Amino acid sequence: QERHIDVRSRLAVQRDPFVFEFVQRHLLEHEQAIAFINSQQYLYATYVWAMFDFDVDDRDEGAEIAQNDKGLVTNDRQTKKDSFYLYKANWNKLTPFVYITSSRFKVRKAAETYVKVYSNCDSVELYLNGEPIGPMENRGNGVFMVENLNLVVGENKLYAVGVMDGE
Repeated sequence: QERHIDVRSRLAVQRDPFVFEFVQRHLLEHEQAIAFINSQQYLYATYVWAMFDFDVDDRDEGAEIAQNDKGLVTNDRQTKKDSFYLYKANWNKLTPFVYITSSRFKVRKAAETYVKVYSNCDSVELYLNGEPIGPMENRGNGVFMVENLNLVVGENKLYAVGVMDGE
């Protein structure tokens, strides 16, 4: 099955709530795709189209004219998009890591939000401004969530700590 999932990663740094929701829908598409892949035990190999954004002469849509921006990494190879880390969580079991999604979207519209982490760890704990929030809910396929998190006015510092095999 071929799926084209378009994302305008450069727009994610803007303050527009529409752009934030667009990127979240993009991530949900990838989460559904990896859940399907993981549920099919008969698959011998899988891949994602495409690793990198790439140039296309006659494309006039998306964030960049003449560019297909469906890759997991930007065309200049400088920015790994959030979806890159979802596949890393599922396909790299050797090196533990955690990645907080939507971190490029700096200004939030409301104080109450959710935080999503992609990780290959067994469990993940979230911290807000140095205080533990508690363990994140493991939603499967490398996705961890905390919902109804209240941010403070001004700058907030989030970090996540993963545990793999008890360490």
